[in-house]
Amino acid sequence: MVTTKSTYYVMAVNLLYTLSVVISIILKFNDIPLTKWHLVLNEVVYIIPLIYLVMVLKYLKEDASIITTCKIFIGVDVFISLYFVVVKLRANNVSLYYLLFLLSIVVVIIFIIQSARIQNKWLAYPMLTYGLIFLFISLLQLAASIFYSSMIFKFVSLTEILIPGMTFYILFKIARYLAIDKGINEQII
Repeated sequence: MVTTKSTYYVMAVNLLYTLSVVISIILKFNDIPLTKWHLVLNEVVYIIPLIYLVMVLKYLKEDASIITTCKIFIGVDVFISLYFVVVKLRANNVSLYYLLFLLSIVVVIIFIIQSARIQNKWLAYPMLTYGLIFLFISLLQLAASIFYSSMIFKFVSLTEILIPGMTFYILFKIARYLAIDKGINEQII
């Protein structure tokens, strides 16, 4: 259910995601491999705010194609992330790695286009910015994988903190909108 209180709960989950990203960055800079459990936990706390965002879009009665695009974006991201948790990158699956990267970039571009179509502009601009940041990070990761260097990967991992930061911004906008919307409804009654 979409309420101000549930938005704050999702912010708490996003705080866990932020901590998980920071821990991941620290581990990468110290050349400590991330465990599969950490990667799965990272993905779980990443998806919960996105699922809530889909619920908010339904609450706002946005176009079904926008909601479907968000669901596809979540599904593709979860599939790709969990696929690489299970399957390690090796020489024989590099082409699949780049194909999945390309799929991710195409889905993000569609997500950006659909975000621009959101009717509520207070949500459209943050969503559009989220998509652009996600695309920027994806392209940086692609470039880092082409010019393979562990140092480049470490610095690219620093940009990953932008995702939970932008998610916080979106959630704050949602909480503010819901608080204002509730105040207006109480005045009408």
